Amino acid sequence: MSEKLIQTEIIKYLQSLGWKVIKTVVLSKSGDADLICCDTKGMFWAIEVKDLKEKPRPLQITKLLETQRIGGNACSVSSLKQLKGYISNGVPYIEDKKIIFSL
Repeated sequence: MSEKLIQTEIIKYLQSLGWKVIKTVVLSKSGDADLICCDTKGMFWAIEVKDLKEKPRPLQITKLLETQRIGGNACSVSSLKQLKGYISNGVPYIEDKKIIFSL
C-alpha cells in the first residue's frame, strides 16, 4: 500500500476516535512528522508514515526523538494495524537515535 493510502486510512481512523489530526504538507519544516495529532486525552502525537520499503531519514528520527523527550508520543508506522498497536500498548521509546521498535 502506498504511503498516501496508508495516511488516508490512518487519518480516517483517528478522526473516528475523536482525535484532531493535521496532515503537515506545506506547513511543515524538513523532518517534521507527516501527521500531528491530539488524542481525546489531550496527548500530543507526531506520526511519521512510511510504506514498507522506506525508513525514516535521520532528521525525521531526530525530530521524533525530540517529541518523545518532551513527553509527546512519536512513532513511525507503515500500517494502520501498527499504529493501533501503539495506541493500545504505548509507543516504545527511541534511544540515542537507535529505533528500538519497527521503523
